[in-house]
Amino acid sequence: MGATDAELDAIRSPPPHGHSTFDLIERARFHFDLFRGRHAMAGHFFALYGAHLGLLQGDPLWQTWEGHHATAIQNADGALQRLRFAAASCQALVDAYATARSFHPWSPAWIAWVSAWQSLALRATSGVTKVVFMVRLMRRPCFTNQIDACRKNLLVRKLVLVDEHVNL
Repeated sequence: MGATDAELDAIRSPPPHGHSTFDLIERARFHFDLFRGRHAMAGHFFALYGAHLGLLQGDPLWQTWEGHHATAIQNADGALQRLRFAAASCQALVDAYATARSFHPWSPAWIAWVSAWQSLALRATSGVTKVVFMVRLMRRPCFTNQIDACRKNLLVRKLVLVDEHVNL
């Protein structure tokens, strides 16, 4: 026989003004996907304009971009790993909660599963906090890559304008 609703309500839950761990994971995933997409778009622009300008990999602008690109990739890998860890912890805490409900309240098994549920909730919250941090670390290299791509865009436009002016 499982616990009654009143007994389950006695288990601590997150504060009403906070967000659930699941909501935080979804937000972090959304921002991760957003920055990953922006980084990919900036990379495409940079490669296209670099090819148009004839930049080689040894060019200082190209090397700067590669450094920002590598930093963004490293941060993205860390964020994705932590996102998976947080999602797995969330699923485990749901399973622990369901298992705890199958035992008589205050039995040793119920106490053990509730304790596991609370521990997993803390792990999931810690994991999603690390994801948010890693996604924030992605911002700077992604924006820097976009700025580098815009600089190349301006260089291409200036060269085209000069070329058109000379050909008149």
